Amino acid sequence: MAPAIASREPMNTSSTVAPELAGPVICALCHTADPVMTIGTLTAGADWRCSRCGQRWDAARLTAVADYETWLSERIAAAGKSHNLSAR
Repeated sequence: MAPAIASREPMNTSSTVAPELAGPVICALCHTADPVMTIGTLTAGADWRCSRCGQRWDAARLTAVADYETWLSERIAAAGKSHNLSAR
């Protein structure tokens, strides 16, 4: 397993680390847990490459994925509500 590599400052500094990162760090693409990476290392600016799929992740990228998933689920819920109202 490749060690964490220090990277540049996250571009999106206004965003906080997603709550999903409180436990083991998990690849957002293939959902493989990284037992070595810690939330502290991520927030310090490190990144890592998933040992299963090879994607490179850092706190900013994981937060962007979590924010998108939240936005998408809200849009789907809103679309379902408007569809149910129009069916009456």
